[in-house]
Amino acid sequence: MKKTIFTLTLCLLLACSQAFAQYWQTFQTKSKFNNNAFEDSQGKIWFFSNYNFELGNLAMFDGSKAVSYSKFQNHKAKFVPMIAEAYGNFYMALQTGLLEYSNGQWNTYDKNSGLPSSLILNLYTDNSGTLWVCPAKFVTGEIGTWKNGKYNPINMQGHSGKAITSIIQDNDGNIWTGMHLGKVAKYDGEKWTNYDNQLSGRHIKSMAIDSKGDLWIAGIEGYFAKYENNHWKEFKHGSGYFNSVTAAPMFILGILPGVIMGYVAPDFTSWSEVVVDKEDNAWILVRKRGVVICDGNSYMTAEEKTAAPKTKKVTDLIVDTNGDIWLTDRKGNVMHYNHSKWKVYSKKDGIPKGLTGVFEDSKGKVWVTGKKAIAVLEK
Repeated sequence: MKKTIFTLTLCLLLACSQAFAQYWQTFQTKSKFNNNAFEDSQGKIWFFSNYNFELGNLAMFDGSKAVSYSKFQNHKAKFVPMIAEAYGNFYMALQTGLLEYSNGQWNTYDKNSGLPSSLILNLYTDNSGTLWVCPAKFVTGEIGTWKNGKYNPINMQGHSGKAITSIIQDNDGNIWTGMHLGKVAKYDGEKWTNYDNQLSGRHIKSMAIDSKGDLWIAGIEGYFAKYENNHWKEFKHGSGYFNSVTAAPMFILGILPGVIMGYVAPDFTSWSEVVVDKEDNAWILVRKRGVVICDGNSYMTAEEKTAAPKTKKVTDLIVDTNGDIWLTDRKGNVMHYNHSKWKVYSKKDGIPKGLTGVFEDSKGKVWVTGKKAIAVLEK
């Protein structure tokens, strides 16, 4: 009898230890929402909004609490396209200029101090440590490098001149740019190659490089493509938002001033995001239509391919350092796929509602962003 009681007690303890092996810890912020994150060299994690018109506030987790910012260095911090580090300095792009933290002090740069525009749509640190800066004037834009407080423009001859919203470096050192209201161009260090005539999609919002060095891109209206052996393979999932219901609002936007028509409007459509897993399959999030998985030749929905939970309300996805997939959705669910099975965390696990983003830090912890809150999975 005693042996039976001991065995039952041991089983109960093991079950409890497994049940509490992982838990979510939530921290409140003042942010409306954030959908991106950046971890700096000090281990601080910054949460920000980098999608047009969907304005939130900047928040930072310093290791014990979340600190919210509605302004930063007297600049509005609602729309933060990107955060980066380079040359031992910290950089923040805002809609009102470029902020640089160097030698213990903040420096502010805008159109009045050497930049072609105060609106900075992207920052990117390449493999050599060079910082790339993408200023824009709504639909038009350019790109340059930044060092020692100086902007160095790159010759745009051969580039479409559209505002650059995504940037990535491939394995050969080429810089690829995806454009707002445009397509894709590649810079080899000397000249640009523009692929407008070879691509049917537009407004490229996300790019990824797989283990073979091939480029994946994702734009609006369910469009995505792969560049392999100097050849594009194009795909399209769904038809996006352009239907009878949305035609009137889009028409109204079209007749408003250029700032809305040219800069904001595409984000009312179905932007897409792409990541590549350890098997070189691309996972593409198509807003309002869910997640699809593509092997480079054909694609299937995540539900069909992996028996995933419903993904039509998914808001973000990542591949972690183990090659696992993480998804967030508007209902407050976090979905984890280890290439064998799915595990779903919900609001009952302490996750904030209305999830908008997911991020993995350098310690392997998974963070999610929600309405006026962030949460971390303690493993």
